[in-house]
Amino acid sequence: MVKRIGIKIVIAYFIVLVALSFGGCYGQGACAPPFGAYTVQGIEYLTPVSSSTMEYFLEKNKGAVFDFSEDEFDILASGHRSASISSRSFSDVSYEEVSLGKALSLTDVDSKDIDLSGFKSRKAFLVFSNDADTGYTIYLLDKEVWISHINTNGNNLMTEYLLKLESDKQKTQ
Repeated sequence: MVKRIGIKIVIAYFIVLVALSFGGCYGQGACAPPFGAYTVQGIEYLTPVSSSTMEYFLEKNKGAVFDFSEDEFDILASGHRSASISSRSFSDVSYEEVSLGKALSLTDVDSKDIDLSGFKSRKAFLVFSNDADTGYTIYLLDKEVWISHINTNGNNLMTEYLLKLESDKQKTQ
């Protein structure tokens, strides 16, 4: 009887260790998004107050690179000025994991929700630079990486865009 209890404790301990080792933090210390360089692959949302269509915005920003590491967050724009993502560079970066449910509520004039129920793993990371919110959020949805940017429109916050990213293997090699 004592031997069975001891075996159960060892098995439970092993299960806890395995669960903690696969906690989604990818061996990067505290929970953080998967570091690397990513290019724009698709667009999931564009604010309705944009002067651009989703297709045009995607076309003009296909070459943009989002590069995030433990202490830096850089955006290298594709060079187009209209309907484009702006080049930005942030240092002294930190990431804060926030809870993410089965729907992503976008802050905008139409309060749109994006259905995420098809993803088993849903994580979101707010990006801070020098302890100030940059307006960027990185999403890890199963194996997909998405990014959004929130900006101000008068006195209101609005989600400007939600983009699907892919690993930029040229930049990371």
